[in-house]
Amino acid sequence: MVVYSNIYFDENVFCIRPYIFLAAFKDSDLGWTPNSIGIAIHDYDDFDIGLIYKTEEEHFMNVLHELINWMYDHEQGISLYKALLNPFEFFPNCNCEKNQLVKRECKIRVTHLRNGIVER
Repeated sequence: MVVYSNIYFDENVFCIRPYIFLAAFKDSDLGWTPNSIGIAIHDYDDFDIGLIYKTEEEHFMNVLHELINWMYDHEQGISLYKALLNPFEFFPNCNCEKNQLVKRECKIRVTHLRNGIVER
């Protein structure tokens, strides 16, 4: 299962626009262990930061539900960029094992997008 949503931040340090990507694997698939959920913030260049949640089978749906609700909540407001830099505090706890997925920061500040072309 894959879910995308928008996310908005107080600082414009992303290349084009950041988004949240969630991938959930109830069964072992594509190298993921069973009952794993990856959630991350990406942009359209080189920013990727997130966590992998590893749950017990009986808690998988509850953790998935919590993460999707968290995505919805963040789509409705403005998030603090500085909080994102510590993913273990930015993403919800969910009372299960968590591992950092990726951490790369965009090196180029996009000033604006004009007619589909990024101007820096």
